[in-house]
Amino acid sequence: MLAIVLVRVIIIMVKGNNGEALIVFTDHARQQLKERNISESRVIMCLRKPEKIVREQGIRFRALKTIRTNSRHRLLVVAYDEGGQMKKVVTAFITSKIKKYL
Repeated sequence: MLAIVLVRVIIIMVKGNNGEALIVFTDHARQQLKERNISESRVIMCLRKPEKIVREQGIRFRALKTIRTNSRHRLLVVAYDEGGQMKKVVTAFITSKIKKYL
């Protein structure tokens, strides 16, 4: 049996230091952002100007950026896959454990 799964994505062109980068949000990532009350603009900011980038494995990376929420410092962690000039957002979360990740 052949199953075809269609994934709708939102594509945003973001001009970065090295030209234009293509940022893709899948429906799954957008749903997680909504549940975690994280705006797409914060994710884009983190991808454009991260404090640190960590390579996980293969094409998977984590972009890390300190942000302020409710007058407290937190860390925004954005997991994404990178291929050429495209970054596909897999998930994002905010944590208080800054030292663990930075």
